[in-house]
Amino acid sequence: HERLTRRLNWRPAQRTQLILTDRFDFSNGSATPFPRNTMTIIVTPPRSDSTINNYNDWLDTLITHEYTHILHLDKRAGLPAGLQRVFGRLLPLFPNVLQPPWFIEGLATWHETDDVDHIGRGQGNQFRMLMRMEVERGIKPVRQVNQPLESWPMNTVRYLYGVYFYRFVAERYGADKVQELVEQYSDNIIPFMINNNSWWVLDANLTRLWAEFKHYLRDDFGREIDAIRQRGETPAQQLTHYGYYTGMARVADTGEVYFLRDDKQSEPRLMRLRRGQPAQPIGNMRGRYFDLHPEAGIVVAEIDATHSTNLFADLYHIDPHSGKKTQLTHGGRYLYAAWRPDGKQIAAVHNSGGQSALHLLDANGKLLDILWQGTDQTVLGALDWSPDGQQLALPVWRRDSLWNLEAFSLADRQWHRLTHTAGIETAPRYSRDGRSLLFSADYDGVYNIQRLDLRSGEIHTLSNLIGGAFTPVEAPDGSGLYFTGIGTRGFDLYFLPEPQSRPALHTAPATRPRPPIPPIATAKIGDYSPLPRIAPTWWWPWLVFSDDRSEIGFSTAGNDPLNQHNYNLLLAYDAKNDWPVGRLDYIYDRWNPTLKLSAQRQVFTLRDNNDKPVHYRNSDSLTVETLWPFFRYERRWTLHAGLVSEVESDKRILPGYAPQPALRDQLLGLAVSYDSSRRYARAISPSNGRQLRLIAEDNDALRSDASGQVYTLDWREFIDLRDEQVLAIHLLAGWGSDRPRPFRLGGSLSDSRPSDPRAAALGATEALFNRRRYALRGYSEGVYGLTGRRMGLLEVEWRFPIALIERGLMAPPVGVHRLHGTLFFNSGDAWNEHFDWANLKSGLGAELTASMVLGYWLPVDLRLGYAYGLDDYGTEQIYLSLGASF
Repeated sequence: HERLTRRLNWRPAQRTQLILTDRFDFSNGSATPFPRNTMTIIVTPPRSDSTINNYNDWLDTLITHEYTHILHLDKRAGLPAGLQRVFGRLLPLFPNVLQPPWFIEGLATWHETDDVDHIGRGQGNQFRMLMRMEVERGIKPVRQVNQPLESWPMNTVRYLYGVYFYRFVAERYGADKVQELVEQYSDNIIPFMINNNSWWVLDANLTRLWAEFKHYLRDDFGREIDAIRQRGETPAQQLTHYGYYTGMARVADTGEVYFLRDDKQSEPRLMRLRRGQPAQPIGNMRGRYFDLHPEAGIVVAEIDATHSTNLFADLYHIDPHSGKKTQLTHGGRYLYAAWRPDGKQIAAVHNSGGQSALHLLDANGKLLDILWQGTDQTVLGALDWSPDGQQLALPVWRRDSLWNLEAFSLADRQWHRLTHTAGIETAPRYSRDGRSLLFSADYDGVYNIQRLDLRSGEIHTLSNLIGGAFTPVEAPDGSGLYFTGIGTRGFDLYFLPEPQSRPALHTAPATRPRPPIPPIATAKIGDYSPLPRIAPTWWWPWLVFSDDRSEIGFSTAGNDPLNQHNYNLLLAYDAKNDWPVGRLDYIYDRWNPTLKLSAQRQVFTLRDNNDKPVHYRNSDSLTVETLWPFFRYERRWTLHAGLVSEVESDKRILPGYAPQPALRDQLLGLAVSYDSSRRYARAISPSNGRQLRLIAEDNDALRSDASGQVYTLDWREFIDLRDEQVLAIHLLAGWGSDRPRPFRLGGSLSDSRPSDPRAAALGATEALFNRRRYALRGYSEGVYGLTGRRMGLLEVEWRFPIALIERGLMAPPVGVHRLHGTLFFNSGDAWNEHFDWANLKSGLGAELTASMVLGYWLPVDLRLGYAYGLDDYGTEQIYLSLGASF
């Protein structure tokens, strides 16, 4: 706190809420200034293969990064600071929030970096590797870096380009200019003025600065690339071209190579490669590290939801022939696993509370023994079992020496150091004879394959690559090595025949004395209470003036740090008519089930033929819903129970006009939602799986003008046609008895939303029940012939990519991410008594969707469509709308 507040010249007025969580088996954190300064820190430390592996204290590095966000984003001066004194912590009044993500993440990564102590991504060799490949492929323009990206290396670009840009500014213009950029922007009331800010501070707009930045990167990394080539680049053979996170080979005795294909366009898959044949998919597999045994099969760690809320790693067994997957542990929290040479037991790295442990399991995942339990923040990485079954080799992080390779003896349960270097070693693999270890390390600044002779302790480097080499494994016939290498599109599988060795450069030992802990003030520890932190921190005036009304009020919202309570509130008073109006949305999410409440009072006007107001009508609505979520990666279920009440009555009647009857629409509902669909990072829509929702509603349980029951089936199926093409099918059926509120078909807008149970459980209050309006493209809304107590609808769409653009304007900050097209056919009808095939109304058309990015952050799909109705009541329609059709 003291260190960073001095650097950023800002001290928040209120304490920052710091949440430590152990609900995730991966490393990350987050920070937000809205509605209060809040940081969430995941205590699981990163492993040696992570881009954030350069740390001498994980929590210190992570908190430095996230607290930089807090100070940077909370900082304001001038008019924004003055307006916050009036309106509170209104998001648009935080100037530093309203700029491209790479400005924000780059600054935090720059502050986390310490070149002297070799801490942080800004000086780490993982980031240097990524930037070398960017220089090789071509440095991205600033108008692309401003946007969310699916091009490699995806949104890592924010951190990568951001930190190197700030390093460029510090080296070319002076380190003080980095803080001056922050200071100058912090009083900016007009959002997104990033070009003006660089003019004021550096006397150049961002376009010119980016050109200088490109030269800086080419000079710096070009020298590094030239030096690698002068030493003789290793002629490795690229075996796959999927890119992104593909690789991690294991080789069977028969020579078959198993690897992970993870191209972010489809489900990650276990693949099998046989010499002279194309790779074949075996089955779905999300874990990056797995082990193969000739008889026992494959064991892999995968992260999945536990109790619907925790994301924990468990072990799975995969049959390498059939691809059948069996879960071995449940909530086990095992990050890595390796078979004993006889295939009867498994050694696994366990994670809990940020502490690592070594567990011994049987082949079915049952815990047999705790071999070693860490207590001092020692971190364990991916492990391998020696061929004689006596030792485990793995990278180990210790506070005094950081990352090194160590062997754990199963006989005496003691650790034995294998390396003592300043480099970062990762993914060791025993040779087949057990005399040496293959691993990857960055001894000369580049991650290359190393071989450690276990008898002499000598290390030799086996590769010399511009990118990097990871996870090496021997070919069974000794003809070479398989490894994961990086190219300009990400990671892939490579083969290195007859590797040439040279002595490794690893002379500098890594001995880091533990820094002294400064004295700190102790605080009283007690149970968490949301009440002191739930009050709203901002408000905004609500003003509506017309001939009919003069509404004066305010809107606000709030939540506690743990999101047990969330609310949105609008309160107003109509001074002209002397009555209140407003809306409240509230979610209580501490226990299971989740409770959601929505209440609204509005007044609308009925006019006569002369456009004179004659009736003022109250419209009061209340929705109460409870949700029971049951979430897993492959499928998500949610049970819903709800009450909906909509009551309309006269508020005021002008003299001479008859009163209107009160209208009451009240029902109870039950529903079940199911979702197994997947939308991958590089996909244009959900690509496979289904979304299913079954709803039952009863109008007779409560006093209502409507009567009877309504049953609705909403089924969406997504079929992957490869190359980002998707066949999407939507089947909708509704059946009402007696006199329910009728279904209505027509238009291009629908009450029906994509049924994502996660959004239903965690998002704002959703109108799940009492939905009756559904789109039928090619037909107008309100057509009497498309209204009834029963209905059926079929929509079929072929969705296909057109162009990946990833470019945007500097100001206004509007970007186009990609364009994709849709050809569709829909057919449906609504009726009261008997269905007649001859009455089906069909239409077809096409849509062009532009996936936009507004304000550098907000994704919006803009659909331009043409529809043509083929039957009675059909019309030609041209429409523009937001969001997906379904």
